[in-house]
Amino acid sequence: MSTASELQLQYLEKRGVFREELRRQRMLAHMTQPELVRAVGNGLSINVYKKYEWKGGDSIPDEERLTRLVDALGDDARGLIELWSTADAARLAWRGLDRFDDRSRRVERYEPWKGYTFRELFARSLDSVIAHCISQPSSVGTVIGWRHFLENDQLQVTSMSSAYGLRILLLANHAGSVPSVGRIRDSILKMENEGGGWSARTQNRLARVEAYGPTLHALRLAGLSDEALEERVSHYEEILDPEHDPATWESTTVNTIACSTLCSVHPESFRIPQLLEALAGSAVENEFGVHWTESLLPKRREDLYGSVPHTARAIAAIAKAPAESTDGLEELVVRAVRWLESQVEHLNYLEQVERQNESDPEFLNMRHFSSAWVARALSAASKWTEPNLQTLKFTEDLILKSVGEDGLWRWQSGAAPIWMTYQGLKALEELARTQHDLTRS
Repeated sequence: MSTASELQLQYLEKRGVFREELRRQRMLAHMTQPELVRAVGNGLSINVYKKYEWKGGDSIPDEERLTRLVDALGDDARGLIELWSTADAARLAWRGLDRFDDRSRRVERYEPWKGYTFRELFARSLDSVIAHCISQPSSVGTVIGWRHFLENDQLQVTSMSSAYGLRILLLANHAGSVPSVGRIRDSILKMENEGGGWSARTQNRLARVEAYGPTLHALRLAGLSDEALEERVSHYEEILDPEHDPATWESTTVNTIACSTLCSVHPESFRIPQLLEALAGSAVENEFGVHWTESLLPKRREDLYGSVPHTARAIAAIAKAPAESTDGLEELVVRAVRWLESQVEHLNYLEQVERQNESDPEFLNMRHFSSAWVARALSAASKWTEPNLQTLKFTEDLILKSVGEDGLWRWQSGAAPIWMTYQGLKALEELARTQHDLTRS
């Protein structure tokens, strides 16, 4: 029998698929969100998260409202009906369980990954990651690296996926072995966009903060020359301009990626104080502490429900910043840590980052491995406040729940994105550094 948490995860995943297709159909119909709201009417609005919401608070419509929605988008949107039916069935199954037990009963303790110390787990993960490294012809010549989903042999090698594979090798101090760190670094450089920088496989060939940042950081760790780094850092700072791409100043995720990247590769960047100011200004404060949401909000509202992964990302980004840039932010982080420690669920989260270009619509799925981000946040903030030991152990158990016998981490759908294995290993390493009796090492 499925637990409430498992049913909720199934519902959130199916709801995310419905929302993603709704967004795609709207953009194909060349309609803005307000235009779709006006076309559908009768109770549809956009909430503070920039999500659709029907009168009464439901995030997906009932059958009658769905019909109006599809009629507004046109015949090509008929596929939404089947996706809606799947999501609604999952919602009914979840709501059918008694989810209002006392807190101690709702907190599920997971048995950690058995049979291996952290070192042995790391070795398993490394072997599996190396086994999935491939050499593949491309438009820029033969490249060596990784696919986004390791198990999907229909996908092409990408720069961002290869950057995460490279970071796993470097995390394991794998320099000088096969596959060669230098060859992978050079392949990533070959896959750079014509105008400079990197983008994800679902984005247009324009430099995008969320792909450019992790890739640039990986290249720096892999020995990118100072001259090449300086050139790309200047370009990265340039694309952070709000007039070039407002996403950095609207999305908590994109902001924290930009901030963490610059703190790692160029801590003297003039953009860091700007990014931190925007991040701190969007924090939501209430009697339970401080939290963040998916959006960087122009106004704070005390009744906004906080997001675990976005709060964790914000904590990690602020704690990583140079000391001169975080003056006055320590107390904010401490209160955010207390809020994070009060959360009894670390559900993974699917987010879409949308951009409306002149030619084609563009959106990127961002999946958040929430427990890994909580671990990294608590570890990063430990210089200012001692984390709760029980929270650390609970978080570690959740991280280990997603790893298979092959040492690869998997999303709840069963897919094995390479970034998730990196996040799992990195989080466990930081937990071990913060509290040495964790990770059974």
